[in-house]
Amino acid sequence: MLFRDFVILLYQGFLEDKSYITKLRDKIKSENFLKDVEFDPAFEDWKSIDPTNPETHHKNRMKFHPTNPYDPQQGVYTYEDRQDARRRLRVIRECLQRGRERDKH
Repeated sequence: MLFRDFVILLYQGFLEDKSYITKLRDKIKSENFLKDVEFDPAFEDWKSIDPTNPETHHKNRMKFHPTNPYDPQQGVYTYEDRQDARRRLRVIRECLQRGRERDKH
């Protein structure tokens, strides 16, 4: 058994233990949920969306990381907020500057 399969089974067991799966199934079977999904325009063109094209569903800065070498459609998107990236870069620069000042003394 692959480790990935083991983790999936373990997570499914956790969800069943907490009864999240039964609550989700009950919600999906309810008539209100089906009416909402039926008339939702976001679900109309789900087959035409290319999962590797970030412009179809997200406008922020992002990067696609393929997880399967044999199927390039499978992968993970990572999102990065520009302001958050600038703040991280500023913190890193301040740490490097303090380290250099400390080494000079």
